[in-house]
Amino acid sequence: MNYDRVVKTISREITSSAPPVAMIGIGAPGSGKSTLLNAVASELSVEAINLDSIRNSLVAAGVGSGLVDGIQDQLQCEIAARMNQDKIALIDSTHCYTEDRLRTVAICRSLGVRTVGAVVLDVPLEMAVLQNAGRAEGRITVDTIRKMHEGLRSQPPSASEGYDWMVRHN
Repeated sequence: MNYDRVVKTISREITSSAPPVAMIGIGAPGSGKSTLLNAVASELSVEAINLDSIRNSLVAAGVGSGLVDGIQDQLQCEIAARMNQDKIALIDSTHCYTEDRLRTVAICRSLGVRTVGAVVLDVPLEMAVLQNAGRAEGRITVDTIRKMHEGLRSQPPSASEGYDWMVRHN
């Protein structure tokens, strides 16, 4: 499936779903999640929620202990804001582990999200490492990419995690 077709497919899934809708991006660093979610966001005239940005702003504010809780609290606020605005939340984070995905789905459901979709970017480790190396900023260590890639392989996303639909792209 080519890139433009993937963007159109995801956009169609979102707009044909019962609102409010949340879509969770799933993939290792360097898999193209942010690029894809930003393209979908542009197509739908909404803004994606980027957990890296949330994490970076909390770290810059000096949050050390309680960082994970702070990220989850801010994510909940961001999703709630999107539900009040556009009724669409695009969530850009790796979600490489089942626990993280279940937590995000639970937050969405607790906020009244009727439809939760997932986009899984399944790219080879070598491609993720290469794409990460080409980033101008925000590079991730190869060990971290490897660990997250292995996490996705050992804990693959499935509909049983609470998704109403899933789109896979590689």
